[in-house]
Amino acid sequence: MSPKQFRDALKGLDLNQVEIARELGVTARTVRYWIAGTYPIPEAVSLLIRTWLATPSARPRTRKS
Repeated sequence: MSPKQFRDALKGLDLNQVEIARELGVTARTVRYWIAGTYPIPEAVSLLIRTWLATPSARPRTRKS
């Protein structure tokens, strides 16, 4: 997953950087590094996000949900 695909996925999931970090159990700084392309997005994270996008019932429930 590229940084752009990751950003687009966050929009599709209606999650901000802090919310996705909380759901993934990483720091917001790590998410910022992924978005900037500083660190590669782990394959496990890519797979989980793609699952959330494909299966609405599996999506994390945030304060917005």
